[in-house]
Amino acid sequence: MKREFLKNLQVNGAALPDVVIDTIMQEHTRAMEAATANTGANGGPGGKVFTQEEVNKIVSDRLAREREKQPKDDEREQALKAREARLDCRDYLDSKKYPAALLDVLDSSDVEKFKTAADALAKQFPSVVQPQEVPPPYAAGTGTGPLSGDPIAAAFKPQT
Repeated sequence: MKREFLKNLQVNGAALPDVVIDTIMQEHTRAMEAATANTGANGGPGGKVFTQEEVNKIVSDRLAREREKQPKDDEREQALKAREARLDCRDYLDSKKYPAALLDVLDSSDVEKFKTAADALAKQFPSVVQPQEVPPPYAAGTGTGPLSGDPIAAAFKPQT
């Protein structure tokens, strides 16, 4: 910083007094000396030199911290695979028209084992896995009886 620059500065319309300019110049000189004496802290040459052992230790510590983060990702991936396997098992049950309750009874972590177990269960106990066919509510034969005594039915009966 140059003294001429500070002489041109004005505060409230008045130039800086010489005492203030001298103080600013001394502070600036001290700051510059401190900066040049400790160039390693400012990223310049003359910083700390690490030995190969120190570098290896720093790198191994950083790698250990990164490895600690990995199990969280593995747990998440395992949960996703388990969910996908359960959905595949559910699709298999739907395609074979087996009851969905088998998902709660059989292990669904391995799809092939689940299919084998479901088929073996169906073979050994066919009544358990047979779908209970429920007729539609308005199908023939599901009513309560003939409509002969019903006045509403008589009103809609075709005229002969």
